[in-house]
Amino acid sequence: MNKSYVGLCTLWGFASLFLIGCDNNLCVEATNICIDAARAHLQRIDLFLANGITCATVDFTPQIGVTCEQDEDDDDEGELETKIRIAGPFVLNLITGVLTPDLDSITLPTTAYREIKVRIDEAESDGNLLAAGDQLIGNSFVAAGTFTDANGEHNFNLALEFDEDIEATNSAAVELSRNDIEQLVQTIDVKQWFTGVNLAQCINGGGLSLDATNTLTIDDDTEASGICGQIEALIRDNIENSITI
Repeated sequence: MNKSYVGLCTLWGFASLFLIGCDNNLCVEATNICIDAARAHLQRIDLFLANGITCATVDFTPQIGVTCEQDEDDDDEGELETKIRIAGPFVLNLITGVLTPDLDSITLPTTAYREIKVRIDEAESDGNLLAAGDQLIGNSFVAAGTFTDANGEHNFNLALEFDEDIEATNSAAVELSRNDIEQLVQTIDVKQWFTGVNLAQCINGGGLSLDATNTLTIDDDTEASGICGQIEALIRDNIENSITI
């Protein structure tokens, strides 16, 4: 396998804290998969401020689609947590790192954040973000590329609908600016999402077959057995763990 992608540069300064960053090779050698295109639909981005910091202390500016809230901490009963919520929807191109719409018009305080949570869910057709007929409509994650087995190289087309959170947590908290936060979202490592995903097994004992264009298609209507039937669950687990500290 000699495919590679040369694009985003790694955010050495702070992204290493969250163990993410772009890999110029978007091939998973263990399972002979190369990812040529991948997009995810993001419902919202939640930014949790360090303990003791409130909306008032950071002088938060109310904006359309951006709120600052204080609620009881789900993980620490009786304790309050403060979060800034950026309402979507957004579409993230996981190959180029382009977030649509971007966060340029949003004002966020440069302060200490202890957690970033990105919500992935099903995209709906609202006439603005996605064009009619876009494959992402009705799905949360779509991807395409190639994989190789003993019979040569084949194409794959993946379209899945699920709800999942991508979380990055640092108990010590990290000072981030708006640009830092946007870049963190833009450099989510899609290659890690495919760890353990073996598409070759889908056509070699998994009950699926290639179509006339040499393409394996897997979506929510696909009925598969064995490891091929567990692809969505495997990708969901990989997503959840893709930006831990």
